[in-house]
Amino acid sequence: MAYATILIRSLALLLVAVAASVGANAAAVPDRTMVGTRAVEAAGHCGWHGATGAVGTFRACAATRRRIAQARTGARIGGGCVYRDVPGTVTIVRVAKTAASSGQASSNGGPGYEGFEISFSFAADQPIAAPAVRDFARRPHVLRLVNSWYPGPRYIEKYHLEPGRKFSAVLKVLASGACTPMLFFIAGVDRADYFERAH
Repeated sequence: MAYATILIRSLALLLVAVAASVGANAAAVPDRTMVGTRAVEAAGHCGWHGATGAVGTFRACAATRRRIAQARTGARIGGGCVYRDVPGTVTIVRVAKTAASSGQASSNGGPGYEGFEISFSFAADQPIAAPAVRDFARRPHVLRLVNSWYPGPRYIEKYHLEPGRKFSAVLKVLASGACTPMLFFIAGVDRADYFERAH
């Protein structure tokens, strides 16, 4: 009887050890497949699954996909938004280090380099009738990356952002929807280009 009890306990411990080993090996294999089906979203199963940290299956919800799109375009994403374009010209007015732009070098989650505050003005090709849009267009603006970082010296050099330089640009004005009311798109300047952080 004692022998049977010892045998059963040994088998149980062996099964527990095998199960733990299989689970650890499965968790060690990263599966970063984006799963964004409506069924998954409806069930609320969004985010990392199957393990902790950077290992597991990532299921992207609609909100996550909107944030990804926002990072690429610089726009707040809403539903069914329509913009009208106001073409014009952007002129770089000033490139200078400020306390805020320099401070990003040591800020938590920052790029690790000191940035520059790049001021620009916008001149529309045609008169702007709407007073709110006209006032916004006339204000001085600061060029920042999509994630709000200030550009650094290599970015300035890459995109030739020296004072006096002119770029074709479009002021996009929201006509309908729940998106950002007004946005600038500057031709040839990629505000989602984060190459400088890697240097």
